[in-house]
Amino acid sequence: MANYVFQAPSGLTGDVLAADGLRYTIAGGLLSLPANAVTPTLINALITSGWNWQVGATGAAGSAGATGATGTTGGTSATGSTGPAGAQGAPGGPTGGTGGTGTTGWTGPNGPHK
Repeated sequence: MANYVFQAPSGLTGDVLAADGLRYTIAGGLLSLPANAVTPTLINALITSGWNWQVGATGAAGSAGATGATGTTGGTSATGSTGPAGAQGAPGGPTGGTGGTGTTGWTGPNGPHK
């Protein structure tokens, strides 16, 4: 785990007794403490005594978030308009031949005699 780094008040030198019972030296105006040597009480004591947080290195990227849920299905679209009328088809086949002569009709009755 990364260290906690604090900036000492101007001109302060020496060392600091940390929460793990060890002494850590102020070097170049900074105090670097491992995570197991820091407690909320120690942080409060340093900050209220004029110490400041030192900007540390950028942390690693977090894990990817969960995949979002599938969206709802869209509505049915409107029916399309009717297409234009198709072109007229080609003319039909050739004209048929002339029909045959019909049968002779009945002979009519004889007319009156003079």
